[in-house]
Amino acid sequence: MNRRLMLTLPALVALAAFVGCSDDKKKVTDPSDTGFTEGTVADGSAFVTSIDGSSYDDFNGFTFATSTISHGVDVDGSGWDIAFRREDITSSSSAQGARLSGMEFGDVGSSDVPADGDQAWQNGGVAYAIDDWYSYSTGNLAMTHYVYSMMDASGEHWVKFRIDNVVGATGQNNMGSVEISYFYQATASSLDLDGTVQTATIVVDDGTGYFDFSTGTQVTPADPANSMDWDIAFSRFTLSLNGGASGGGECAAFYAYTELNDPTAIEDFTAQPEFAQTFPDTYGSALSEWYNYNGATHELSPKDEVYLIKSGGKVYKVALESYYGDVDGQPVSALYQFRWEEVQ
Repeated sequence: MNRRLMLTLPALVALAAFVGCSDDKKKVTDPSDTGFTEGTVADGSAFVTSIDGSSYDDFNGFTFATSTISHGVDVDGSGWDIAFRREDITSSSSAQGARLSGMEFGDVGSSDVPADGDQAWQNGGVAYAIDDWYSYSTGNLAMTHYVYSMMDASGEHWVKFRIDNVVGATGQNNMGSVEISYFYQATASSLDLDGTVQTATIVVDDGTGYFDFSTGTQVTPADPANSMDWDIAFSRFTLSLNGGASGGGECAAFYAYTELNDPTAIEDFTAQPEFAQTFPDTYGSALSEWYNYNGATHELSPKDEVYLIKSGGKVYKVALESYYGDVDGQPVSALYQFRWEEVQ
């Protein structure tokens, strides 16, 4: 599973609203501080930057060469290197990223930087929230049959569903039809998902198949990017949600199978956890999978990995240190702290 979005407790959301934002580099977060303030401080040869990514709408960007924080950046633009919004970290069109697994920050040097053109370097793109619905090996496609839940495009109704089969696929560019099982909760805001499971077939072939859970039908939206008439879409073995980077709706997924003894038992998932984290499709980068998710506490923690960001002819190593900042003595999500240093 790749993507996960923090839905904070109401109290924490309220606290987050009071977090101040500033481009003033004199306002910095020091380890001895009891509150969160944006900025960058030196720590030996490295630097530690604190940046507020708590907005649900806007990305805040960071530029390594100037240690500059920019608020409300154009995610499709440039003038920044990496940007943060909730659990999402993306890179600009002018930057590339690479992930170094199994290495310590202090041990990474110029000899660890991949050569230009190496496949380790990644550009930004869409990171799909649900990308573990099948496995593929040596020409064989197998369904995982995992159970997922999600908020629909309206942002008012919960759904649970499972992808049961792909029928008639003739290659990567033609995936035939997709068979699903689902239950749609027609009562707005209800977390109850204990009901009769329906089935449906979505015809995809070499195009895109859009499906609306509220009507239980395949639809053909005239303007998919801005339409609220679809919830999920299949195309070339990708599953898109109508929200985040893939659409104008409010769709965001929860990995319901992590709550089940049998991850395929859709009937056993009877209620959406009230404060569970959900995840939309988002803008990806080498840092897209930066965190581990604790299903018991619904918290995120940075993986023990080092990332490289290449921008403006220079390469910087980056290690994420925390996702939670302190506001009035309370932890608040999406207040990032990361360590970085130029290596080439």
